[in-house]
Amino acid sequence: MTYKGFLKWANDRACDGRWGLDVAMVCSQMATLLYSVPWFRRKKLWQEMQGDEFVEQVVVPTNTRYQITDNYR
Repeated sequence: MTYKGFLKWANDRACDGRWGLDVAMVCSQMATLLYSVPWFRRKKLWQEMQGDEFVEQVVVPTNTRYQITDNYR
């Protein structure tokens, strides 16, 4: 998942409420950090923050818990 896919996923989860408070807090902090840097540095920051590991530890369990089948690339 790219950082753009993560931001879309986080915005969609914020709209439909399909996440817990702990996931919401972590994802909003991650999104705030990504939005705080210029757009041309976000991909590098996402890679430095091990975004793929974050997806495996937070996004995938949330999707399976609520059976979310949207495709975010």
